[in-house]
Amino acid sequence: MRATMAWMMGLGVVACGDRAVPPAPLLRLDPAGPSETCPDGGVSVMSGLDDNGDGTLQDGEVDDTEALCHGAPGAAGAAGA
Repeated sequence: MRATMAWMMGLGVVACGDRAVPPAPLLRLDPAGPSETCPDGGVSVMSGLDDNGDGTLQDGEVDDTEALCHGAPGAAGAAGA
């Protein structure tokens, strides 16, 4: 009986031992100057997993990038009072 209990406890330690924590998903926003995609500039929105666990999305961790463009400047409005 004791041998069985010891074996079961050992199995529990192996089964519930150190589990790797999956990398956290992160976003990074970088300003983007004028380009063909965004003539008036905008923001690059990058996403990916924090593979090294430092809490910052590094260039090598970026899985996807989308452009968020500024709109074209509008016409000047009337002076306010």
